[in-house]
Amino acid sequence: MYALNESLAFLLNRTGVVVASAFTLELKERGLSLSMWRVLAALWGAGGQTLSGLAEVASIEVSTLSRQVGSLVEKGLVHREQSGLHWRSVNIGLTAAGRDLVEQLVPAVARHEAAALDDVSVADARRLKLLLDKIYANLIALDQAHLTEKPGRRKGQITT
Repeated sequence: MYALNESLAFLLNRTGVVVASAFTLELKERGLSLSMWRVLAALWGAGGQTLSGLAEVASIEVSTLSRQVGSLVEKGLVHREQSGLHWRSVNIGLTAAGRDLVEQLVPAVARHEAAALDDVSVADARRLKLLLDKIYANLIALDQAHLTEKPGRRKGQITT
């Protein structure tokens, strides 16, 4: 029998929704969405990026990311400039106002994470993060394997 409350996908989603909703209230006060925060935090942590590089770092689909970047440019929080490598390649980076905003929000992020990990040991929290990274990598690999399989043929199937 299938038990929803024991499903990995359900447990991850349920937890993610609660974590996101608590922080989203603080972001709304500053006119930001959660995906905008992820863009700002990714740029703060990884530095300037191309759109495709930022999409990978922030885990946001490129078309959605492009709209988010446009909104953040309008708010004066990020800037776009040609990379010089190719005329179509654009680097995206934080403005001084964007850096300041991220630095103002980092304590709230730390506070929310501390609340989420209350009564969880440092070792367990570290292990949980490693496991989540591993699960993510496993699922990315699965998606890539599905993309490279030939139609009508299952992975590992022997053909003669």
